[in-house]
This record gives sequence, structure tokens and C-alpha cells, in this order.
Amino acid sequence: MKAARQAYVGLTYIFLLGVVLQVFLAGVGIFGNFGDDLDPHRDFGFFAMHLIPLLIIVASIVGKMRWTFIGLSVLLFAIIVVQPIFLDPEDDDLSKWINAVHPTLAIVAFALAHHLAQRSLRLVRGEATWGAEPVA
Repeated sequence: MKAARQAYVGLTYIFLLGVVLQVFLAGVGIFGNFGDDLDPHRDFGFFAMHLIPLLIIVASIVGKMRWTFIGLSVLLFAIIVVQPIFLDPEDDDLSKWINAVHPTLAIVAFALAHHLAQRSLRLVRGEATWGAEPVA
């Protein structure tokens, strides 16, 4: 149980790094060296950024964490799943507003993952959080 909780902490921090990498890849694709190619951003986002939240959910369940951790982990996964939906290929005014939700959800996912990382780190260090008992 303690190993699963430690894995949860590690995975949440890896997810945070993944969000930063995604922003970098988007920036390179938009401004940079790949000639407006967003494929690295899309590929990494589709594979890693969907897989990591699933592993976070599994670690929260195996680690017998409180429903608050499990529920917010599921919410993190849900945000990541719906985020690509907010990319409309049309080039009209409404689509631009819809497309703006995509990077906004990245900020929300980052904030949620950071919150989960900090809370779970406290739990693993032996400090009770959200009513969850630390495991020795």
C-alpha cells in the first residue's frame, strides 16, 4: 500500500513535467523548428498524457487512498480526455473561442495535478491529509 502511494506521488509529479513538456512541444510546433508541425505535441499528448492519469487512478485505488484522491484523479483523467475535443478545425470566430478552452484546460489539469501531488506527498511523509491515515 505504501509503495502504491509513493507511486502515486511520483506519477503526479511526472504528469506535471509532462504538462510542461506539452507546452514546450506546442510552442516549438507553433513558433519553431518543425515548420508548424504539432505532431510531437499531439503524439506525446495522446500517449503519455492519457496513460499517466490512468496509472494515477490505479495507484490511488491500490494504495487504498481516500475517495477524495480517487475522485480527483478520475477528474484529472476526464479533463485530459475531453481536452482534445476543444480543438475545432474550422476557422471562424466561434471556433477560435472553442479552441481557447484547450490550453485553459491544460492550466486546470496542471493546477489539479499539483494539488494532488502536494497532498499525496504529505500523506506519504506521514502527515494526515483529507482524513486519510498515513501508512507506516
